[in-house]
This record gives sequence, structure tokens and C-alpha cells, in this order.
Amino acid sequence: MKKNIIFIIISFVVLSLVIVSWIILPNEVAVQICFDGEVSNTMPKAFAIIIPFLVSSFGLALTYTDLLRDKEKDNKNNKTKGLVISIIGIAIMILTLVFNL
Repeated sequence: MKKNIIFIIISFVVLSLVIVSWIILPNEVAVQICFDGEVSNTMPKAFAIIIPFLVSSFGLALTYTDLLRDKEKDNKNNKTKGLVISIIGIAIMILTLVFNL
């Protein structure tokens, strides 16, 4: 039950960040910044949103398949692997928003 709630919360956060990113980000998104603070690499807004969304979606898919076969308690590390990957995708989206505001 606890994993179901976490799965729902992470799914909501991912979708919310995608919507906010689409509204707030400029058409050319800074994805790399040099030590001096200058932008060294940019990417179109669609790719800058889709890539972290796919990372989070992959993690959520792993979590969902683990939730479906929850009766097998063979490896506890596999249960949290999907959640960690989803959180990495969320962190990428948040960093993209922070660097471009």
C-alpha cells in the first residue's frame, strides 16, 4: 500500500513538472553551463522536457511492474530501483527549470 501511494505521488509530480516546464521554459533551453556561468550548450524545449520525462516514466514502469508482482519478495533492491530512477528524472527536470529561470 505504501508503494502505491508513493507511485501515485511521483506520477503526479512528474506530470506537473512536465506541464510547468512546457509553460515556463524558453524555446531554447540551456542544458550545460560553464564554470564562468555562460551557457555552453542548448537544446530545443521539447527535447529538454521529453528526455527527463522518459527517464521518470521508465522508473515508474519498473515500479509498476514491481507492484504487480509484489507477492515475490526475492530482492528488495529491485523494489526501490524504479523509484530511484524516477526521482533522478524529477531532479533533472527541476535542475533544468532552475538553470533556465
